[in-house]
Amino acid sequence: MGFFHLMNNVDLQFTGSYLAPDIIPQGKDLCPLYFGHGNKRKRFKKKGRSFLNASDLLNTLRVKRKCVAMAFTT
Repeated sequence: MGFFHLMNNVDLQFTGSYLAPDIIPQGKDLCPLYFGHGNKRKRFKKKGRSFLNASDLLNTLRVKRKCVAMAFTT
């Protein structure tokens, strides 16, 4: 996670999250991981602001499971 102040009244923020794998009776949930980005700029002599946010930049925030049963594996 990082927060940066740049010139021209621009602020950048980067975030990331990781969850450990979880064991369930049918197998296990694989670890979700995601990264996000935020951008803020002050405008009109610091009387207004504009924002730009993006989440899950790498498209990795999906539920992933590995299920094991006697007849099949997914």
